[in-house]
Order: sequence, then C-alpha cells, then structure tokens
Amino acid sequence: MTKYINALARSICDVTRTVLVWIIGIIVTVSAGANKPNYKWELIDGGAISLQLLGFLVLISGNLVYNRIIKIPFLEPKV
Repeated sequence: MTKYINALARSICDVTRTVLVWIIGIIVTVSAGANKPNYKWELIDGGAISLQLLGFLVLISGNLVYNRIIKIPFLEPKV
C-alpha cells in the first residue's frame, strides 16, 4: 500500500480504519451482545460513546490540520 499512495492518503486510511472498527464493535455489541455476553465488545453508554466520538473527532481534525487540508491562519508559519 505504501508503494502506491502518499502519506496523506495512508494517514486518512488509518483514521478511517479505526473509526470503522469502532462502529463495527458497536453494531456487534448491540445485535449479538444482547443474547451472548461474549459479544459485548463496547460500552453502550451515552457518556462513553460521546467521549469516544469526541476523541475520534479530535483525531480526525488533528490529522487534517497536520496534513494542511484544514488551514488555521494563526498556526501557519510566517513567511
């Protein structure tokens, strides 16, 4: 994968993969975790989910700022 795509695409893929694994964990917990306790992979609590979602938003926005997709004027170097 690293041979064919650049660093920006790899970092976005890494973040996307993490979010997808989290979403799949929630889906498995809600669907199969009701009947089988071994399939309770995530905490289904409003506070826990909102905190994890906030963390993913910080991770994604930090990644976008670092790769200069989102430009914040006071963080730009003076030329």
